[in-house]
Amino acid sequence: MKRLVTILLTVAMIFIMIIPTFAAEQEPAAGDLTSKQVKAMTPMNFKAVSYSYTKIRTSWDRIEDLDGYKVYRATAKNGKYTLARTLTSANTVSYINTGRMTGKTYYYKMRGYKKIGKTTCYTKYSPVKSAKAQLFYLRY
Repeated sequence: MKRLVTILLTVAMIFIMIIPTFAAEQEPAAGDLTSKQVKAMTPMNFKAVSYSYTKIRTSWDRIEDLDGYKVYRATAKNGKYTLARTLTSANTVSYINTGRMTGKTYYYKMRGYKKIGKTTCYTKYSPVKSAKAQLFYLRY
């Protein structure tokens, strides 16, 4: 009987000490995003416009609590998109893509990211936007 009581007390101590610690590690702190919340987000007001004869400027609305954004570029709307730039600040809400060919149309999309533990979680992609680098003529 004494041995049974010792075993029960040991099991009770394990539940009292380990289970709350495990649960505390799993729940995000107040204000922190979960991976499910990040994956459900969609960037808003994404734009791509000519900035000069060799540059295209992309911009979007800031998303709270993210770590940064990734901007992708392609030469065809349904073509292969490659990473144009990773922006490591959530406060940076534009990117100027340089070295573009004048008159050629480029397609852009972007998404935000947040590192949660050892995992990087991504928002949904923005809608694809197109722009071409072009000369601006001033008319007097």
